[in-house]
Amino acid sequence: MSYLDLNSTPYSKREGKEVKYFFFDLKNKTVGREIAGKVANCLRDKLDAYFTPHSQSKNIVVILNSDKIVFTGDKLKQKLYRKHTGKIGHLKEWTAKEAMEKNSTQIIYSAIYGMLPKNTQRRRLMKQVRIFKTHEHNINIENLQEV
Repeated sequence: MSYLDLNSTPYSKREGKEVKYFFFDLKNKTVGREIAGKVANCLRDKLDAYFTPHSQSKNIVVILNSDKIVFTGDKLKQKLYRKHTGKIGHLKEWTAKEAMEKNSTQIIYSAIYGMLPKNTQRRRLMKQVRIFKTHEHNINIENLQEV
């Protein structure tokens, strides 16, 4: 054995990995670390014994009932979502209650987006998330794992 073999980190190969489908039901669940953290871990395949940070997993996450999420405390009135157009004075702000009425899937999307690493993997991983407002979905896969 050479000196280089002892000091190198073994990484797993992703070629033989199969696609895993994870299923989350958000009925009466709080947004934030309870959901977004678990979804981010499933997307990055951190639950796998041979996790490698630089490789992209093939996991797909299906999220149902985004209309039935719960905010703790007064976050429904106090939490603000912001967007800036790039022009002076064009900062758009809206509360969580307004965001729930407009599009509840965007709240879940932004929570998961914030939990993923801030690099090019984030955009690729977000393409593997499917968010539905109700319990009905168009994904017909038998091997969904409920988390």
